Amino acid sequence: MDDRSYLSTDAGRTWQDADSAITAVDAFPPGADPVDCQVGCFGLPEPLAVDPGTGGVFRLRGESPSPFRLRNLYESTDGALWTAYWPGDIGRPSVVARSVDRGATWQPATLPEPFTGDTPPTLLGLAAQSSEVAYLLAAPRDGVGRYALIFRTSDGGATWTEVLTDLPASPVVRPFTVGAAGTLLVADADLQDGYVWASDDGGRHFVRGPAVEPGTLGGTSGRVWIVDQDGASITGDGTRWQARLALPQ
Repeated sequence: MDDRSYLSTDAGRTWQDADSAITAVDAFPPGADPVDCQVGCFGLPEPLAVDPGTGGVFRLRGESPSPFRLRNLYESTDGALWTAYWPGDIGRPSVVARSVDRGATWQPATLPEPFTGDTPPTLLGLAAQSSEVAYLLAAPRDGVGRYALIFRTSDGGATWTEVLTDLPASPVVRPFTVGAAGTLLVADADLQDGYVWASDDGGRHFVRGPAVEPGTLGGTSGRVWIVDQDGASITGDGTRWQARLALPQ
């Protein structure tokens, strides 16, 4: 609000100024959970982590991989942190980086050729399977094309290979994550249904899963969800939805 951020650690009963309430650290403490900023990080300018026991929130005091706003923060199953940053201006390439020491140091990724040209595609999402394997999801070049762009790295971001995918293109940000057993998940919705695209072959072929009520899309490492006025539907594999979770009153 008014270009300031506020923090609550008691379910919203009281609020503190975030700049003074968040603790700066050299690396996120063991056991602290990185805050997944879900779709686009619009309310989270930098990587943060929360101690689930105390509610304490931590920020990194070291130099950021990019001077621009955070776009994605993703923790893989082996604890590696992957980040993507907004490019700062139209036509500029995004920045992607990886940390294997809880954010103490960052290794910038070498982005694939389409992202380094004069008109780079729009990066829509980043998802990581491990410290070595990660995926980028982007809109088609110049917004023209039937299918999305997906790139895969197996060497920690040093090199990338384009995956020839059949995932329908979309100009909007969609939750993108690695679900159970390495399945790639992309949440989507139209006026009639909410659903998830799932790929078990590294992004080449996607299958549209069962429908639920359309709503607001969200996601984090390993699962995605769709929230409507009655509750949240959550899936970790794109084929089975958990029983509807009612929203708190």
